Amino acid sequence: MGSGFDTIAAKARCDGHATAENMGKTMDLSKIGTIPEIKSAVLGDLGGVLIESLNHPDGEAMAAVMGFTASQFGAAGEMLGLGELRRIALTGTSAACLIALQASSAIAVYFDPSKSMTVIEKKLEGLLNT
Repeated sequence: MGSGFDTIAAKARCDGHATAENMGKTMDLSKIGTIPEIKSAVLGDLGGVLIESLNHPDGEAMAAVMGFTASQFGAAGEMLGLGELRRIALTGTSAACLIALQASSAIAVYFDPSKSMTVIEKKLEGLLNT
């Protein structure tokens, strides 16, 4: 039993439309870079392909991790009856990461874990919906 994200990721890979031009229509790293709390960001497709990176030392690896993570969390969300996966929030001792999913793309933003996840999520949501 595959997740909906497996299907989305496969479609994104098959269509060949995972480009900075069309992904930028839904997510724009230059706008996200204006949020002062965000230290770095990575934009990728759900197949794990890097589209764009902002101040991240290894965007390609992070895009691959985001694609895999979205697939696995999407499957878990389906089993739990949560509906379509929209956000994944992770907090560690040295950094925090918020992954936002939209269409066939994912963006991960990194920030200091002492900052409010809720505030950053609201700011990110505002930019994604404009």
